[in-house]
Order: sequence, then structure tokens, then C-alpha cells
Amino acid sequence: GHTDAFYHLYWFYENGWNVTKDMEFAEELIETAVEKGLVERMRTRAEQGWSREALIYSTLFYYEFGVTKDEVKMVEWEKVAAEKGLPLAQTYYGNSWYYGSGDLKKDVNVAIQWFRKAAAQGDAQAQSQLGNLYTTAKA
Repeated sequence: GHTDAFYHLYWFYENGWNVTKDMEFAEELIETAVEKGLVERMRTRAEQGWSREALIYSTLFYYEFGVTKDEVKMVEWEKVAAEKGLPLAQTYYGNSWYYGSGDLKKDVNVAIQWFRKAAAQGDAQAQSQLGNLYTTAKA
């Protein structure tokens, strides 16, 4: 099977997206993906400049899928994907700035810049973040 498919199916079962939520099965899926080389595959593609894979690679460090938790590496790969224009990565990178993740010092203004880039491309999560910030007068 394809490692990408196991990774994506994990999220469906973990969140109950169009399937019955099943955490035990979700864990089996991610373990299978890691066993089949998910980390190596995503790292190689991220290093080759694939933005989607750079973002996936970053999430591995947050969720500890086949690697040790490392928010510095997570943020490093979020930035790579965000700078390539991937809206979801821009949102995640904005969140990292908002919360001061990894080696970033919390900076709401920088976070807002990244949320705006993602929101302009239709990312609903970024639009929601901006709405919350405007409501609380932080933007």
C-alpha cells in the first residue's frame, strides 16, 4: 500500500470524517504508514521542495509519528511549505507565530500576516483565526 494513503486515512478515522470515528484503527493506520517508510518518503520529498510533503513532514514532528517530538523542526518545515504558498501551511505557520512555537518568539503581527496570505487563498481556518483576532481587537 501507499504510505500517503495510510497517513490520510489516519486523519479520516481520527476525526470521523465521512467514517465512524475509530481511534484504535487510526493508530494502526499511522503505525503502518510509519513502518512503510512515511518519514523517509516525506523527508525526501520535502527536501526536494514539495510543499505539501514539507507540511506533512512538519506534522510528523508535532504528533510524534515515527519521529521524536520537535517543535523547532516542525516550524522549520512549516515555513518551507508556507513560503511556497501552500495556504494550510501558511495557517499553521501563522499559528506557530501566534503561540510562539518552536524557536519562534510569539508575534501576533507576524501571525496575522501569514493568516492573511492563507485567507486570501480561501483557507477557512485562517479566515476564522483572523475573525477571532478582529473580534478581540488584536488585528
